Order: sequence, then C-alpha cells, then structure tokens
Amino acid sequence: MSCSWSDALRRALTPRLAWALAASLAAHALLVASLEGRFGAPSALSSLAAPVIRAALASEPKAAAAPAPKRAAGASLPAPPRYYRTRELDVVPGIMTRVHPEYPQLAHVSGKVVIRLFIDESGTVEHVAVVRADPPGIFEASARRAFLAARFTPGMKAGAPVRTQMVLELSYTHPQR
Repeated sequence: MSCSWSDALRRALTPRLAWALAASLAAHALLVASLEGRFGAPSALSSLAAPVIRAALASEPKAAAAPAPKRAAGASLPAPPRYYRTRELDVVPGIMTRVHPEYPQLAHVSGKVVIRLFIDESGTVEHVAVVRADPPGIFEASARRAFLAARFTPGMKAGAPVRTQMVLELSYTHPQR
C-alpha cells in the first residue's frame, strides 16, 4: 500500500537528488583530473564519473526554486512582533476566564507542564509553547487546548496595552477513583 504523498515526494526529490549527485561527482572528477595531471596515471573514477554526470545532467530538475521576494533598495524585512516579559510590564495580564485543563483519560500518572503563553494586546492567547513536560508526551495537548481558549486582561506598559509572554507551570494529579 502506498500513499499518494510519498509517491509525489519521491518524484519531486529524485531529480534534485540526481542533480546533487551529479554536482558532487563533477567536483570529485575535477579533483581527480587535477591529481592525474600531477601524477600522470589515469584514474578509474574519472572514467566512471563521466557517464553518471551526463545521465544526471539529462534529468536536471525543470522547476526552478521560487524567486526571493523583491525589496526596495535599503528596505529591510519587518521586525517580528515584540512580546514583553511580565517583569518588563507595569501591569501583568490577569486571567478573565476560568481554565480547567482536562486530565487525559489514558494517563495514569501525575505530572507537570511548563508553558509559555503569547498574549496579544486585546488579551487573546495567540500561541502556547510547551517549555517542559514531565513526563513528556502526556499532558501537553491538554494544556495547549485549555490555554488557547483562555482570555486575559492585556499587559500594560506606559499606560498602553502590549503583547506579552508569560510562563505558567501546571500540575496534573492522578484522580483517585
């Protein structure tokens, strides 16, 4: 059974890999040719490399890489948005909604997850990044789901709402049944 994406991937990568192999063989052939000039003895590698290079060059990829976006002279890319840390703020974000991360049904242990919240100027959580999880792979999805739905009062700096990042540690305890 084959997946259509794997077939497409194989078709897309084969010409690129052939091209890379040809370039590598060409570089080695040039190196060998320069060494032959010094020592006078022909190398078996140089006689084998020519047909392989010709075959790979014949299958050169037709699609060119996407051109880089053009920028005006002297223009720079926009800076990524700045998220202030809570220690840099005059007023830290406050949670407005009650958050109850679910204990995963298949988990049979207690654990902790440290997450970093990226909160915009309106108090909406834009992104949740897992900093650390113990044990890994069990509670991270629950923490992300719970805090992506949370709402906060915005962090304030100099009287204006700003983007904020804050780190929280969540503890999960195994429910006694």
